[in-house]
Amino acid sequence: MCLSSAQVPGDDLAELVDSATDTLSRQSLEKRAKNELLNSIWAQSARLPNPSLESHYWSNLTSNLKTLQQLAIESLVGLKQADTSQKAIKLLQAKKADARLGAAALLETLAEKECIPDLQNALESETSDKVKTALFSALAACGVEEDSAQPELPLPEILKSAAKLKLPKTSFLNLGALPPLLTQDGSALPEVGLTFLIAKQAKHKPVEPSPEILPLLSHLDLEKSGPFALALYQQWFASEQAAKDRWALTLAGLLGGQKIVPELIAPINDWALNSRHKLAEYAAQAISLVPGDEALTILDSLANRYRSKFKNIGKACRAALEAAAENRGVSLDELADLIVPTLGFDEEGQRPLEDSQIEAVLQPDFKLNFYNPDTEKETKSPPSTLSDTAKEDLKTLRKLIRETIKGQTARLEGCLVRQRRWDTARWQELFENHPLLQTYASNLVWATYDSASSLQRTFRRYPNGLLANAGGDLIEFEKDEVHIGMVHPLELSAEDLLAWQQHLERMKVKPPFAQLDRPVALLDSNHKNRKELKTADKKSLSCGTFRSRAEKRGWQRGSVVDAGGIWYYYKSYQGAGVDVFLHVEEMYVGQDPMEEITLGTAMFVQGDSVHIGSYEYNEPNNTDDPRVLAFGKVPPIVYSETVTDLEAITS
Repeated sequence: MCLSSAQVPGDDLAELVDSATDTLSRQSLEKRAKNELLNSIWAQSARLPNPSLESHYWSNLTSNLKTLQQLAIESLVGLKQADTSQKAIKLLQAKKADARLGAAALLETLAEKECIPDLQNALESETSDKVKTALFSALAACGVEEDSAQPELPLPEILKSAAKLKLPKTSFLNLGALPPLLTQDGSALPEVGLTFLIAKQAKHKPVEPSPEILPLLSHLDLEKSGPFALALYQQWFASEQAAKDRWALTLAGLLGGQKIVPELIAPINDWALNSRHKLAEYAAQAISLVPGDEALTILDSLANRYRSKFKNIGKACRAALEAAAENRGVSLDELADLIVPTLGFDEEGQRPLEDSQIEAVLQPDFKLNFYNPDTEKETKSPPSTLSDTAKEDLKTLRKLIRETIKGQTARLEGCLVRQRRWDTARWQELFENHPLLQTYASNLVWATYDSASSLQRTFRRYPNGLLANAGGDLIEFEKDEVHIGMVHPLELSAEDLLAWQQHLERMKVKPPFAQLDRPVALLDSNHKNRKELKTADKKSLSCGTFRSRAEKRGWQRGSVVDAGGIWYYYKSYQGAGVDVFLHVEEMYVGQDPMEEITLGTAMFVQGDSVHIGSYEYNEPNNTDDPRVLAFGKVPPIVYSETVTDLEAITS
């Protein structure tokens, strides 16, 4: 069914919607199918909200179906009625928790500061933990800091209600076996305080701090809470690892500090492989709660690792990174630069081990040597006299190095494909001074660019910090060389490409990923006016094989439409301002991986010109679409990477 408020008069449209939904309710369809069709009807309506349907939108806002509720919010916001926020405030007093949830979500989207007093009043009387969380989110959207939304109370006042609380029923929790959880004054939090902390968090389903424990957290010494968090996590890990007890993961992330991160990382892959995907997702979300840039770096690594397989894990990591970027007011690329950890190494790549005078020394291949200042000797193996503390520190350090390098290698290859550029001063700060990124500066070939993005010179950083060209001549940056990026082989002449390949071979440099030897495809000069790429057209392969190959190369699923259909996969080249859409046939959500699908043509479009979402039909479906670009207007690197991607996917 297709409804369009642009084609049907208001009253007639309302009558048509009533008829469609009433007919649907009487059909003998399974619940999921009915909900999908219902969502389809309202999704089409949401594109052009109609005042005659306003009462329906308000009714849908109180639904227990999240998708329907979200569509109602989009429609009500789109109507731009002056009294929308006041109606939502009144709905905060409704008896149904779903209605209050919908009202809070709408007020969060509206984000009007005038609503703050009403939201705070509703929060004081609210009894549902779910609705409280939604109200806190709405207050945050209106500009109220989460901490300031909570009254500052003395510890005895906070724990008044703890006597009535009960610990969650679990097979593992043993409060007596846990180390003390210290408060700011150095005293141990009493058992009633532990009961409050655990009972309140256990009722909060998302892997995030329950708003009700925030006042208590402010009284804890979070620099000394690690042993408590680790012991709690280990109790949970030794149990049946029930997903309902994910509150233990949440508290581990909130209280565990950096040392909990390797513990949370270790089982993620096993959980994913053994169909415990939700646990892996919860662990990733728990890592996002650990303060500091190191945890964000791990999330960046996990987001890349699980980009195509076990995507719910990667999606959880990406959401945490996006939230962090928004909080700092930077792009995801800029955040990724900011959070590359030093792991305690100085600019010379040296780091003392805990409880030891021995220094770990980072090598160009990211392995460690060990320097003893007493003997002034450097060895490849640590001394056998290391204390247990130093050994544990070294074990954790090696794990963090492996995770960091995996993430940075995938990230930087993506930067090459997208042709990302850094300001010269920022590049020097990152790649000349950072102990881990120095190796990438030495093992890759770089280029300087002027303000018009024209390539000026190519160079490489030697391990001693000097910069030189392919012939070994030293260089210094000029004033007009304002940007630096990794050079793509298409940017080099055959002579320069050969010179650099010989240089790297002569210097025994092993790039971390394919750079100069990556496959390329050149545009035939006779095809500049063409708009349809037929590299994959009419080629068939299994759904699972396509998904795996495409998503590993950065392609993503397009909009999900009627009956769960998927009509396009796309890839964004953000630095070039271009996206490419590949048509797929016979593909849908939940499809058997062995089932065959057929690929169609691909089209390049202006970047960010296509809206992706549920029940969106915005992808280009023919070459007359003004967003579609002729091949001659597509940057050569974008064209090449797309063609070689499609060749690899269909090989």
